[in-house]
Amino acid sequence: MLKKIILVVSFVLVSFGTFAQSKYKIIGNEIVKIAKPKIKDVLTKYTFKIKDSVYPVYVSRKDAFYILRVSKRSGKSYKQYLKITK
Repeated sequence: MLKKIILVVSFVLVSFGTFAQSKYKIIGNEIVKIAKPKIKDVLTKYTFKIKDSVYPVYVSRKDAFYILRVSKRSGKSYKQYLKITK
């Protein structure tokens, strides 16, 4: 039983280590970390109307559509994701 627990824990730790690794490249005499390109959200040509307000629609990097709204209580901006059926 103890062997199984140790085996599972070691497997989990090894799998976390492989996912957390960064990519490096050797350039001349230096080892340089290669950064992943950051994809920003994109403004679409679509709009979404709620009551009298019209909001621009954005597409996230995971292809989800959302609008930016402002809370009446706190005044903070938040994303409201839209469920689109095909």
